[in-house]
Amino acid sequence: MNSTKRLFRMFFIFLALPFCISLDTITPNQPIQDDKVVLVSSRNVFALGFFSPGNSSKRYIGVWYNNVPNRKVVWVANRDNPINDTSSGLLAIHEDGGLNIYGKDSNIPIWSANITLSWPNNTMAKLFGTGNLVLLDNNNGSQRVLWQSSDHPSDTVLRHMKLGLDRRSGLNRFLTSWKSQDDPGTGNCTYGVNPNGFSQLIRYKGTALLWRFAVGCLGGLNHKSVLSYVNNENEVSIMYNEADEVTGAVVEESGVVRRSTWTDDQWTTLRRVWSGGCVRNKNGTSLCRNGEGFVKVELIKIPESSTAQVDMNVSLKECGRKCLRNCSCMAYFSVGVGKVTTCVTWHGDELMDTRTLPNTGHDLYVRVDAILFGFSPTLNVDPPMVYYQFVWRKKEGKKRQNRCSLDLDELNRRNTDLPFFDLTIIAAATNNFSDENKLGTGGFGSVYKVLIALVII
Repeated sequence: MNSTKRLFRMFFIFLALPFCISLDTITPNQPIQDDKVVLVSSRNVFALGFFSPGNSSKRYIGVWYNNVPNRKVVWVANRDNPINDTSSGLLAIHEDGGLNIYGKDSNIPIWSANITLSWPNNTMAKLFGTGNLVLLDNNNGSQRVLWQSSDHPSDTVLRHMKLGLDRRSGLNRFLTSWKSQDDPGTGNCTYGVNPNGFSQLIRYKGTALLWRFAVGCLGGLNHKSVLSYVNNENEVSIMYNEADEVTGAVVEESGVVRRSTWTDDQWTTLRRVWSGGCVRNKNGTSLCRNGEGFVKVELIKIPESSTAQVDMNVSLKECGRKCLRNCSCMAYFSVGVGKVTTCVTWHGDELMDTRTLPNTGHDLYVRVDAILFGFSPTLNVDPPMVYYQFVWRKKEGKKRQNRCSLDLDELNRRNTDLPFFDLTIIAAATNNFSDENKLGTGGFGSVYKVLIALVII
């Protein structure tokens, strides 16, 4: 009964207010009624209020860009629990300190932030200039965050907003698409961080993996102007660091993730794509302590890494030794994240979703057998490495896969000015890579002198 009287008092307050005023804060005595009040953040970047999406008449509480034509909603509170009446909606701070949305029934909220306080009188909700709606406890002159919308995203990640796992609370922040343009309910496509193995950004449609990116590589590539990556005992997360205030990444109901920025009165959009994979080309030769080594493949998109093994503070050389000692280790790479060098190893026969990149990428070291590698079956202290250029080909058949294969004829056709030689020829020219022919060590490994027969006709 007290709750009902309180809500009626709130309605009477609004009867005395002018139609549609703008604030940035909700207090226990200053709620938001449908079509009466909207919250507007500092610098007028974001607004919060009731809206109906597309051709729907149902009402939702949402946050949208305030000064962009064709309202673009970036967060929805009651996305799965709409209000069916266009005049009964109310967003209010309850007497227990929680933030609730009410419809016709003023006693039962249709949505709640699920917060209860012993001393709720100092609670307020504020829309910040980042688009984040924050429930605050103002106690003794200090503000404590009780709840925030950025911890419960809808389909959009805004700048300075995190996606990923808070290891302390178990909270996992990820995006979920709308069902349709008329229904912001929880859709079928998700976009977030997979903290397992070597952390990845992943995108799913249902249970089908559509795309992924190894965010752990951000420490080795210059992406910090767009993304920042944190992986420590407290969290594993990414955050967009765009300079423009009106920017965000949206997962759409089609499964596409679209990163957009509002500049010069128009949206600038970036799309992402999915690529194939690589499987080991087996020829019956053992890869376990049988003279095998590692091929260095440059400018590679790191393979799918949710099941990869990750070791911190391990150098590149030690990472290679570790992989060589384990016969199931198929490939490895090393990346520096801050002051920490991370060793990542893949095990099994498949390297999924990997390809060469034209302008950026990493060095991936792939295990090859003694025949391809050209060494006698003698295990050295350091893992032997030879550099090759790989040709990525698709295998035709019932299952289309990408294979890593070395095709010298195709390489020579593509590079007429730079001839390629079979490994057996190189091994013969260096006397099977003997120490007598070794000149020293360069940036890619050992350097050998070779014997060339010059025939003059």
